[in-house]
Amino acid sequence: MKKNQQKIKGATLIEVVIVVSIVVIVLTAIISGTITSLSVTNYSSKKNQATKLAQEVIELSRKERDQSWSAFLAKANRTWCVAEDGTFTQGSTCPYTIEGVFSRVVQYTQVGNSVEATVTIGWVEGANTRTSKIQTVFTPWK
Repeated sequence: MKKNQQKIKGATLIEVVIVVSIVVIVLTAIISGTITSLSVTNYSSKKNQATKLAQEVIELSRKERDQSWSAFLAKANRTWCVAEDGTFTQGSTCPYTIEGVFSRVVQYTQVGNSVEATVTIGWVEGANTRTSKIQTVFTPWK
């Protein structure tokens, strides 16, 4: 009778290994889910910032169009870098960074008596280069 009671008291090595394995699997799943969630949140935040920066370029372009349609039209069919202070410099590769992360490029294309603007915001996230684009069409509305 004493022999059977001693077996019931302690856990076998196999039981301990199984319990530890289950705990490790559960913790790995929780950590993996947390890392994925943080990555998605970071991407969403950067995408939101990029969209705001692109909208800012559209507003700057609208302001230039309102000041002088002929001067605005002269920018057509070229690519421009947009600095953090809102200045435009001709070129497709931008030496400027916005907030130390983003680059802003706007491509103006004349289509008849209108100008199509395509704003591209780029940033590096880990090993990936990400972009966000916004397009609009400007016309001489005055």
